[in-house]
Amino acid sequence: VMNKVDLVNPKEKLLLSVSHVGSMAESVIRQLLHQRRNPAKVRLGDLVDTVIKTHLDEEGFENIHEDDIEMFTAVAPQFLFTSAITKDDEGVDDVLGLLLHRATPSKNWIIDAESATGMSPIEQVEEIIREKIY
Repeated sequence: VMNKVDLVNPKEKLLLSVSHVGSMAESVIRQLLHQRRNPAKVRLGDLVDTVIKTHLDEEGFENIHEDDIEMFTAVAPQFLFTSAITKDDEGVDDVLGLLLHRATPSKNWIIDAESATGMSPIEQVEEIIREKIY
C-alpha cells in the first residue's frame, strides 16, 4: 500500500518505485518457486544477490514452471495507492477489500502446513544473527 500519495510530486516517482519493488518481488517469488521444485541449500544472502542481479531482466511468467503459474499470480504483489486522511478517501475501500480477500482461508499454501518455516535450522540461526547484528 502506497499511502500519502497526495504528497508525492511528480506522480511518476510513484510508478517508478512500484515498478522497481514489484519487479524485485516477482523475482523473489520466481526464486522461491524454483527452489521448491529443485531443493538445494541456498543462503539468504545468495538469494538476495540473485534477485538484485536478475530482476530487471525477467518479465511475465518467464522462468515459471507451468504448474506454478497460478501460485505465482496469487502471491505476486498488488500495489494500491491511497491518501487515507479519512476512511472515505480514495483507495481506502480497495485496501480493506484486499485485506479481506487475503484473510479469507485458502487451501493453497506456499509452505507445507507441517512446517513452521520455509528456512532450515541453519538459515534460521543465520537470520537471527543478522537481526541482532544490524
